[in-house]
Amino acid sequence: MLGSGDVIFSSTEIGRRKRNSLDMEQQKIQRFCRVNEINPARLKNAISSFSDLKVLILGDAILDQYVHCEGARVASESPIVSVKPVSEEWFIGGAGLIARQAAVLGAKVTFITCCQEDEDFARIKDSLERSGVEVHNLPVPGRRAYTKTRYLVGGRKVFKVDRGNPAPIPIETTNDLIALLRKQLANHDGLIVTDFGYGLFGPTLANAIPGIADKAGKPYFADVSTNGQANILKFSKPQLATPTEDELRFALGDAESGISNLASRYYAASGARGLIVTMGRRGSLCFRAPKGKTDRLRTDYLPARESNEVDAVGAGDVFLTGASVSERAGESLQVGMYVGSSLASLSAATLGNEGASLPDLYEFFEQRVELAGE
Repeated sequence: MLGSGDVIFSSTEIGRRKRNSLDMEQQKIQRFCRVNEINPARLKNAISSFSDLKVLILGDAILDQYVHCEGARVASESPIVSVKPVSEEWFIGGAGLIARQAAVLGAKVTFITCCQEDEDFARIKDSLERSGVEVHNLPVPGRRAYTKTRYLVGGRKVFKVDRGNPAPIPIETTNDLIALLRKQLANHDGLIVTDFGYGLFGPTLANAIPGIADKAGKPYFADVSTNGQANILKFSKPQLATPTEDELRFALGDAESGISNLASRYYAASGARGLIVTMGRRGSLCFRAPKGKTDRLRTDYLPARESNEVDAVGAGDVFLTGASVSERAGESLQVGMYVGSSLASLSAATLGNEGASLPDLYEFFEQRVELAGE
């Protein structure tokens, strides 16, 4: 029995509303591209110039293991999931993924890290070198590469096991790392640093990076990826920072204020020159640095592109890569956000964090409605 005031939605009505919502998001994307003069020719010119760049990456590489299983059921001896491994795949994540993605896009890439030299590191080094990345490791015994093992049944993740503990590097290694960073950055066009909260970026190193970049006359780009273990504010004066909304709120200790308010406070505290806040399926916000104390914060919003998300692991890392190399190619923050968002969409549409190839990226652009007819 239905009473007055009951609202009944048919499947047709629900579908219509969903289509309208998608249409509105697409209109916002089209406006973003129109206002910021983003078109196929401009994107092609930007990407073709990536091959002229030399990019330095500093951070921890992560081993991502995907174990494909069958027969997920509840074990007889206890209410736990029981699976039978059938096959496995290995991917390089973390800062290693950033290095690989930059190399796949055509840049000449050097990767610096501090890791125990063992079988896990050999896997990382071999994979990166096969992608054309030059690897420099300052070995630290006992500091093993972080490994994240995901168990999947029918292509769906059922549980994850993390192996590894945060391990700060010794002060002697920190000093060697700073010396290597100074030497290498002089021969590169820019530096990308990303802190996963595993102890690599202690205060001595984090505080030294802005001065090293400034003396070399090269910009650096920063991000963190953590659950409350690293603070984006440890990196001062970056050319661009790309935290998630949660990471920005954690850094400022504020779970309530609006994002624009947080962005203004971040600029004041960090001295950054650019800020893009990523928000997952809600898209990303670009905040351009105010030119003076009385200048208002200028904002651009790019909705997330509709996609069949399969695996979001690594999407933030390839976003940072795309935004950073685009800036080094002489492009605007908005073009960098569009390229980074495109890479993130492609990455999330496949299982595992391989990143995106150049052919895939070009094909993605060809299929985009907002770029059609340009």
